[in-house]
Amino acid sequence: MHPHDGADWPKLVWIVDNRTEENPVPIATCPLPPVETFARRGGRYGAHNLWENLPKENCWKSDRIVFGTFFNGGLRAYDTSNPYQPAEIAYFVPQVANAPTGACQINDRLCR
Repeated sequence: MHPHDGADWPKLVWIVDNRTEENPVPIATCPLPPVETFARRGGRYGAHNLWENLPKENCWKSDRIVFGTFFNGGLRAYDTSNPYQPAEIAYFVPQVANAPTGACQINDRLCR
């Protein structure tokens, strides 16, 4: 086991009620990729970046689906229709041969 395997987890994706801008209230967190599978897989583990619905041509946009990256936990998609109970609806975790950490380290998404 590498000494930095998952050392910085848990890092969470928080859902915040910001209807009153002066008083944002955390109401939920998105489910983490399974800790028993990813926390000691190699490299970093936990939430890093979210897809920000960039106002660029050809970028995918949604007011309900949120994408987030979790380093060795891959790319995750969450349905936030019920903001008090966001649900994971899809994920992608590539297998990486000969990775220095022993696992993928996804920390961002691209807009094409």
